[in-house]
Amino acid sequence: MNYIEKMENLNVPFLKTLILSGNQIKYIENIQNLQFLEHLDVSKNKIESLGCLGLPPAYKKLKRFICSFNLLTMNYLEDLIYTAQNMPNIEEFDFCGNELVANKTYKYRFLYFKSLERLDGVDIKGILKNHLEVW
Repeated sequence: MNYIEKMENLNVPFLKTLILSGNQIKYIENIQNLQFLEHLDVSKNKIESLGCLGLPPAYKKLKRFICSFNLLTMNYLEDLIYTAQNMPNIEEFDFCGNELVANKTYKYRFLYFKSLERLDGVDIKGILKNHLEVW
């Protein structure tokens, strides 16, 4: 366990990978200038809300967003979907270990993202392809 509580001093505009897992972070912040960010891992923190994500240009290149084992409740599913719509290159989301994954529509809402390949560690492109072949 680490003790970083805030995301600060991120003045590295060409940064592609940011891993801050296993800390005490409550808010995703100060990444608006990370326009080349492709992989963001904030798993195993204390993140309670996705409202702090906003719509910075940093998300345009984001491919992997790992936010597992935080404190996200079902109330933030709509915020997550709204933010995800502004991530045209997203290939992987991981929110397992958060209450919001218990929402009945959680997984179905992500099947419509064309670039998404993995959801919570599961290959959804393969699952979707198999389902369509049977159907």
